Amino acid sequence: MEEEMDVIETTDEYDNVHIVTEYMKYLNANDIAKAEEYMDDDCVVNRERLDAFREYFTDMDIEIQETIADGDDVVQRAVITGTHDNDYYGMPASHEEIEISGLVWYHMKDGKIKSQYVEFNVADSLVNLLD
Repeated sequence: MEEEMDVIETTDEYDNVHIVTEYMKYLNANDIAKAEEYMDDDCVVNRERLDAFREYFTDMDIEIQETIADGDDVVQRAVITGTHDNDYYGMPASHEEIEISGLVWYHMKDGKIKSQYVEFNVADSLVNLLD
C-alpha cells in the first residue's frame, strides 16, 4: 500500500514572513541596497533614522524575538543591541552596550514591503545610558 504524504501549502503569510526575514538579514549585514530589493518602489522608510542609529551604535544588531503574520501584515518583536560609540540625542558616547526593544509592523503587497511602522523604546535606552 502506498503511503500518502501530507501536503503543506505555501501561504501568503509564509511568503510574507520569508520576505521580511530576508529583508532583515540584509539590513543587519548593513547591505542596504540588497535590503531595498525587498521593498516596494513606493515604500516609505525613515532612512535618516536608520542611518542615524547605525552612526550612534556602529555595531548595531537587530534580533527578531517573535514574528506574527496575518494576510498582508507581518509584525516582528525585536531587540536592537549595540555599543554607544557616538553622540546620541545630545549624550556623549559612553562606549557602553545598549539594548532597545520594539516592534516593526510591515504591510506587504505583491511580494514586496509596501510600508513599515517602526516603534522602539528609545526612552528606556536613554535612561540606561544615564545610569
